[in-house]
Amino acid sequence: MSGSEIEVVLSGVSFSKLKKVIKSFRGVLGVTEVIQRSFDAPMAVLTVTTLEDTMQLAENLDRKKIAGFTLEILSVSSGKMNVKVR
Repeated sequence: MSGSEIEVVLSGVSFSKLKKVIKSFRGVLGVTEVIQRSFDAPMAVLTVTTLEDTMQLAENLDRKKIAGFTLEILSVSSGKMNVKVR
C-alpha cells in the first residue's frame, strides 16, 4: 500500500518554523512522506503521503505534542486539510 496524498495548507508559519513543522509531520503515525510544495509567508503548502485517511491524519496531528508550537486543525475534507500554526 503506497498511501494517499493529502494537501495540507498551513497558515501562520515562518520559514524557520516550517522546517520544524515538516519534521514533526514526518513523525506522525502513518505518514510516509512530506513534500514542501510552496512557501509564501505566512502560508505554506505540503503534500503529505499517509497510510491513513484525511480525518485520521487530522486526529493523529491533533494528538501529537510538538515543542515550541501547536497545530490547530481548521478544516478537513477529502484529500485536503487546513492547519493554523500557533
